[in-house]
This record gives sequence, structure tokens and C-alpha cells, in this order.
Amino acid sequence: MSTVANDVIIVTSSLTRDMTGKEDSHRGPAIRALCKIIDASMMQSVKRYMKQAIVDKLPSVASAALTSSVHLMRQGPAVVKRWVNEVQEAVNNDNIMVQYHALGLLYQIRRTNKHAIRKLIVKFSKAGLRSPYAYCFLIRIAANLINEEGEGTDSPMYDFIDSCLRHKNEMVIYEAASTIVSLKCVTPNELSSAVNVLQLFISSPKPVLRYAAVRTLNKVAIQYPAAVTACNVDLETLITDSNRSIATLAITTLLKPGVDRLMKQISSFSSEISDQFKTVVVDAIKSLCQKFPRKHTVLMTFLSNMLREEGGYEYKKAIVNTIISIVEENPEAKEAEEELKAEKPIHELQDGEPFRSRGLVLEGFPSTEDKTVNMIDNQLLPNLVIQLDVESKDILPKRMEQ
Repeated sequence: MSTVANDVIIVTSSLTRDMTGKEDSHRGPAIRALCKIIDASMMQSVKRYMKQAIVDKLPSVASAALTSSVHLMRQGPAVVKRWVNEVQEAVNNDNIMVQYHALGLLYQIRRTNKHAIRKLIVKFSKAGLRSPYAYCFLIRIAANLINEEGEGTDSPMYDFIDSCLRHKNEMVIYEAASTIVSLKCVTPNELSSAVNVLQLFISSPKPVLRYAAVRTLNKVAIQYPAAVTACNVDLETLITDSNRSIATLAITTLLKPGVDRLMKQISSFSSEISDQFKTVVVDAIKSLCQKFPRKHTVLMTFLSNMLREEGGYEYKKAIVNTIISIVEENPEAKEAEEELKAEKPIHELQDGEPFRSRGLVLEGFPSTEDKTVNMIDNQLLPNLVIQLDVESKDILPKRMEQ
């Protein structure tokens, strides 16, 4: 309500007393509240208190002052920039969160000066930082410079990121590996160091590391499928991982380079996951068939079996659309599609092809509308026997024609 209040000065005075008082539990919240209600015209009156709070020995007070100063940069950047000496002192704080927040504020102060940012990265990469969060932040700053300036892998910024692959903290190592595989300047041959690190994380006992590693490898496999082939054996062990999200990502990653021998394992696995992850698997199969059209027989058989299993509408719709897409894009798959009797009542295989309707013989078709709708929603035609090459639509139930 500070924007509509008439006596903000009273609240400001009270908060100022709290942030400089002896009650440590009140100081941090008072700083946050004060920076929330003041405007640019009032910043001069509190700058002395803010500079003192930034270098305060109490970590909660220093962090509150640093994070609040980041927000104050939007209102009075010129005022906050004068606090740079105190901010640099806070970067050397032993507390990892204070160091991280101080580095973030220092970057905001110097972000318009690319040369100053480079010096910042070089300085702290040599001096060393206690905070793994600060290292991750430096990695992201360096990556932005590389992408914006169009630098290559021979730049000092890339060398810093690559050196972080050998850091003792797992968070920093993963951040460096994830950053390297996303850089525009990296070639498939230069991905090996990052992929090797991610391969080690795949075998980690920590689920969060396994998930992070396989998710990143999944992204790499989209653009550079050959780069992750060395991880295939390790990825196959994740298919039976107790975490279904990890197992799903492992399967879709293996499918991208064309490991279609996993189809039997996927069949047993797919019954244990939700429709959302099943749809992800279907999309991966679609991509695989586009890359390797000669494998359509195996893939179409697998999709047909999935279509006959239980599942929701969106999941079954994804399967049908995938089968149709394969048939349209691959002429050799048409014959296989007819043999599999894919469940699509009426569909033109190609534009300009003579119209050919498909009749359906319904076994035990319900007599009432409610039962019919219920059957369609729950089973989605898995029990329908499709008869191809029938010239008349007379045997197609009127309910299905609508």
C-alpha cells in the first residue's frame, strides 16, 4: 500500500530504526521492507544504512541488503553504483550466499561494460570462490559473452568453463557440462569432455544427478546423436530405473541415435508410466522413423500394439497421428499399415489419391448413445476390425459417420 499511503515517512523512520537496531532478527526483514516502499527520491536518505548493511558481519543482514540493492538498481542505478567498494568487499565474504548475492549485484553494476565483465570473470576464476552458486553464475556470464561476441573454443572464457568440469562441486561440474553442450561455437568433437562428465553422472546414486545428466544428453542427442553413442550402455541401465522420469528420458535418448532393439524393453516399461510420458515415447518413435524410414515395420508393429493397450484420448490420438504421419511420409509403410489395420476409419493416404472408404464391422456395438460414447472414450476402437478396400460406407454405423 506504499503507493497510495500518505504518511510513508512514518513507516520509513520505523524501518530505519529496525535495520540499525540491536535485534538481529528484525534487521534483515526491515531492509527488505524499506527497499520495497522507497522511491528514487528517498534513496539518498538510506544509502548510508545500506552501505553499512552490505558489509555487515551477519550473513542474513548482508544478503538482505545485497538482494534489495539489486531491486533498487531499477529505480536509482546511479546511486547503487556508488556502493561498488562495499559490494567488492562482500564478494570476499566467507558465507557462500553472501558471496553469491554480492557477485550478482556486482554484475548488475558492470553489465553494460563488456571489458569490465571479462576482467571480473578472469579475476575470480584465478582467485577462487567459496560459493558454488557464484561459480555457476560466472559460468553463465562467460557463456553469454561467448555467444554474444561470437567467440570460439580458443577464448579465455571457454577455457574457464572447461576448467569448471574439474571442479570439486557436482553442481558446478554439471553447470559447466550443460553450458558447453549448449554453446553455439562447439562442434561434435569438442563435446566429448562434457559428455564424459555426464556419463559419470548417469551412474550416480543420486537421482537428481541421474535425471540432470540424462535430460542434458537427451538434448544433445537431438542435434548430435552420434555424440551420445558412447553412453548407450549406461543409458540402457536407466531403462529400469525406479524413477520413471529418468527411465523415460533414457529411452527417448536411446531412440534418437536409432537403438530400435530396445522395443521389447519399452513394451514392458510403457505399461508402468503415465500417458504424458507415453506420449513422449511416441514422439521419439516418430522422430526415429523419420531418420530411419527402413525400420518402419518394427515401429509400426510397436505402435499398433500400443494402440490396443489402455490409455487416454490424447495418448491414443498421438499414436494414430504418428501412424498416419509415417504412412504419408514413407510410401513403403502403406502396405504395412494395411496389414496392421491401423485404427483410422476414414483417411486419405495422399492428396489426389482416388477416394477409398474403409468399412468397419463392429462386434457387440452398444445399442445406446451413452454406451457408445463410453466405449469410444475408454477403448478408442481397439476392438474394431477394419476391413480395407470396401467400396461402400453402408456398413459404417451412422454414429461413427457423424
